[in-house]
Amino acid sequence: MRISPALVVIAFAFIFAGCSKEDTAAESALYGTWVKGNQAGDTLRFMRKNNKYIMLQNESFNAGMPHYTEKEYRFRNGQLSIKLYAPISQEFYPIDSFSWTQVGEEFTIQGIQLFMFMSSTMTYFTYRKL
Repeated sequence: MRISPALVVIAFAFIFAGCSKEDTAAESALYGTWVKGNQAGDTLRFMRKNNKYIMLQNESFNAGMPHYTEKEYRFRNGQLSIKLYAPISQEFYPIDSFSWTQVGEEFTIQGIQLFMFMSSTMTYFTYRKL
């Protein structure tokens, strides 16, 4: 029995399209603006930019001196990971403290895992989707 080359191409196209939709759906669960308050540094934005999944955040708590950073992120199986651009590693760093309190609407995260300059390991933030 002979399989048509067109049939093989169509089958691979369906497999490839199915995989990319799954990944996009995972990362897009965080798309949008998330807030924890109304002060400087209280907003996170998740978006797709230049074919990368980007988290934009103000790393300064001083409204007069904002410092915005963009970090590449990955969100798979409910696990948030952020790519660190340190000279020693280009790997994604897992944010173990990320936890949905209301899926798609609200999550908590340990402050030190989001703001690397913090010293308190007991501070957790709750972000709500706008």
